[in-house]
Amino acid sequence: SVYGDRAKRVAVFTGDGQGGAAESFADWTYDAQIEADPTTLWLVVAGQNCGRPPAPDFASEAFCQRAVAWNSAAGGFEFAPVETVRMIE
Repeated sequence: SVYGDRAKRVAVFTGDGQGGAAESFADWTYDAQIEADPTTLWLVVAGQNCGRPPAPDFASEAFCQRAVAWNSAAGGFEFAPVETVRMIE
């Protein structure tokens, strides 16, 4: 869970198959939600992470939900394409 009125760091870890884990994604978010079917982590982000230019002030900022997806070539998680964001109105 993410609590508070400011962005918080969120990290995703993946198991190494030997009882350990390594950080495979980290970024800043205003909220996080796991959707069950298919299992998807959605982060509330703003501005450029939503495909929008930075706003002149926080009150004018654009917010969206953006999925985190596995990238097998990179061996870690990354943001899903910006075309898949869910804008928050």
